[in-house]
Amino acid sequence: MRKGFQTRGVGLMREVEYIKHIKVERMIPAGRIGLRWLVLLVVWVGCMGAVAPGASIAGLGPAWGPGVAWAASQADSAKAAQPVEVTASGSMEYDAQKKITRASGNVIVKYKTFILSGDSVVFEEGPMKASIQGNARFQDTAPESGATMTAQNIVALLKDKRVTAMGRVNLKRGEMLLTADKVDGYLNEDRAVAEGNVRIVQEDLVATGDFVTYLDKEKKAVISGHARVESDGRVFTGGKITVLMDEKRVIGSEGTRLVIPVKEE
Repeated sequence: MRKGFQTRGVGLMREVEYIKHIKVERMIPAGRIGLRWLVLLVVWVGCMGAVAPGASIAGLGPAWGPGVAWAASQADSAKAAQPVEVTASGSMEYDAQKKITRASGNVIVKYKTFILSGDSVVFEEGPMKASIQGNARFQDTAPESGATMTAQNIVALLKDKRVTAMGRVNLKRGEMLLTADKVDGYLNEDRAVAEGNVRIVQEDLVATGDFVTYLDKEKKAVISGHARVESDGRVFTGGKITVLMDEKRVIGSEGTRLVIPVKEE
């Protein structure tokens, strides 16, 4: 990027800027050079049709607002950008052509509020994908989440906020503990999909089944395939059972059976 100013008439200067090999010029009052970066951002928007060519600061009119908003959003995005940090006690190798990092030995990967750890990792910069092998652990340190997941292997798409855990998976969120053979976590949606020997425990409520979809905001678990829920001594079984965890409400469908214990007097 190159920039400069040239005088053009009384009280006017021409601002010249090269952005990605595109030359941008505008005539502006000399007394307003202190605003040159803001003007330039608006001019950039103007090149895309928001501001007519040759427009002065006074003539920007309604286009000034969107220009400023665009500039602010771009500045916020730049500030929000954070690096990925990979550390390991053992070896680490970086392939500059493929943009892939391989590390082993007490590996830790950090990105924003995410922390992953395990025996080894393969990190791909393009898809922002971290594949943890052995004693894998994922934690979201954001106060509104607080989710922790352990498994044999974990694959995390960091930008997409999607985590897949495989092999003896344990997902802990608040008072709820979910175990399964495989869990897909969609953090943007506060949703987890578990399959294979699924078991959910919260206080005295225990639910099991082949498949479970857990919605964290609603504190709701939808269990299908050999569904079974036990709470306060009562046992529900059926093809599909929905549990409102905090309310301790159980809604059955597809042939539900309920067994209620009765105390003999």
